[in-house]
Amino acid sequence: MKWRTIFLFGFLSASAAFAQETDVRQILINGNAPASALGSPFGQSFVPTVFNQLTGVVLATVDNTGVADIHVALWRSDASGSVLLGSPITSGTITAAEINSFYTPAATPLYFPIYFDQSYSQTPGERLAFTIEGGVTLNFYYAVGSSYSNGRILGDASKDLLFATIVPEPGIITLLLIGVLFLFLLRFNKIPATR
Repeated sequence: MKWRTIFLFGFLSASAAFAQETDVRQILINGNAPASALGSPFGQSFVPTVFNQLTGVVLATVDNTGVADIHVALWRSDASGSVLLGSPITSGTITAAEINSFYTPAATPLYFPIYFDQSYSQTPGERLAFTIEGGVTLNFYYAVGSSYSNGRILGDASKDLLFATIVPEPGIITLLLIGVLFLFLLRFNKIPATR
């Protein structure tokens, strides 16, 4: 019984570690353009809605034509969402080969996640932005107007990128606590063990 319990706890912990969801997302599409045509610096500002660890962003392109390594940096931004403040908080990179692994011919958009090297403890209401370097010939999807009212493409106030921010699923903490409680009760014989 002991090994089965340890295995179950390990399996639940590993499953919980990989659970993720999105916090902020803009999913409307009105057009696409290469990064070089969408302003400089190229990126998107946004406002988090939950207390959580921001672990990365999801971007969307038309396909993998002109694919290259992409580096994303997370910044604080001003209230307008157009000016980057200070220095990057954290950053992450996805290689061209990793982007290609998400590509399926005849399926568009091409979504791919970029994970930060270190997560960031975001606070609801704070102003953040991410910048994108590399992949300048990839055609990124965007929406025009105020599709996402709490942010904008950094170099073009009339557009918003198709994007999502990645945070851990809140249920993982509950799952972990249930596993710990189960082990605690088993340890002190509150749950009879079968032999």
